[in-house]
Amino acid sequence: MAKFIIEKFDPVIYPRKVWVCKGGDKHDLEKYFDDMEGDSYQVSNCVVKSSYAITDDVSEKSTGDYGVVVWLHRMDGFTDGLVAHEADHAANRIFKAIGASVDCDNDETHAYLVGFITDCIWKVKRQRV
Repeated sequence: MAKFIIEKFDPVIYPRKVWVCKGGDKHDLEKYFDDMEGDSYQVSNCVVKSSYAITDDVSEKSTGDYGVVVWLHRMDGFTDGLVAHEADHAANRIFKAIGASVDCDNDETHAYLVGFITDCIWKVKRQRV
């Protein structure tokens, strides 16, 4: 089993945290997080088998902080496009959680968040497991 890495990031201007995880298995993820209702977080085996990464709304068990987790669980074939893909999912989940919407005529706040999350993913992706 691959080593599990977890990093917590604070986008500061948004009332949510971002966790980026790499390696390990679904049980490592389930150990750290609950779902948004406070129940034990569960990751479907089917979703794990059919993806490279999982992005979801969670709360951290130890602190109760709310946010989004991006789990990089399959690194073979994980491309720049997939980093952008997961960063956009995460930004959209945060926007939805805070009641914000993407404004295509004034999208600077969304672009900032996508860029911030992309940097977070890259920081963890580069770490050795």
